[in-house]
Amino acid sequence: MVDIQVDLVVEVVSKSTTMTDRVVKPIMYSAAGIASYWRFEINPFAGQFPGEELPVLFAYRLGPDGGYGQTHRVAAGDTADIRTPFPVTIIPASLLP
Repeated sequence: MVDIQVDLVVEVVSKSTTMTDRVVKPIMYSAAGIASYWRFEINPFAGQFPGEELPVLFAYRLGPDGGYGQTHRVAAGDTADIRTPFPVTIIPASLLP
């Protein structure tokens, strides 16, 4: 048997699976003990800030209560230095053509 440890899951929210991507999958990931979860919103969404350009990255870290807490919200034109689960500088606008 192979022991696989997942440190990060990245989701791109699809119009056809929005509820699953935003609600169901994070519950499954946290139950599996996956420490970091990132979600990219590529379509307009409820809660989008006025003038906030897509894509928007939401980064979460698993907390001691077993749920995810948001660590970053990064809009298309912004840059974020994320240090967990590994150091990376991310510019969401650079991820789409």
